[in-house]
Amino acid sequence: MPSSKSSSPALRRLVREHLLERSEGLSPASLAAFIAGWGSALQLLRRSHAELPWVSPQEHRWIGDLLDAVEDATHRELEDE
Repeated sequence: MPSSKSSSPALRRLVREHLLERSEGLSPASLAAFIAGWGSALQLLRRSHAELPWVSPQEHRWIGDLLDAVEDATHRELEDE
């Protein structure tokens, strides 16, 4: 699993496809809502221990690591825009 300081090129490509390319052409209000929804989804997943109580502590750490990598890729792609 990549660390939050080095998201993989494949993950950055997925973020570009699912965040940036889907937001092209949206009005400012729609774009703000889209970005807010993206952030809200990531925040919800950050609470995996509450949402998925049957998941092991190790799996919660994996979820956290994955979210760190997605957030890193998001920030890097937004900086590149």
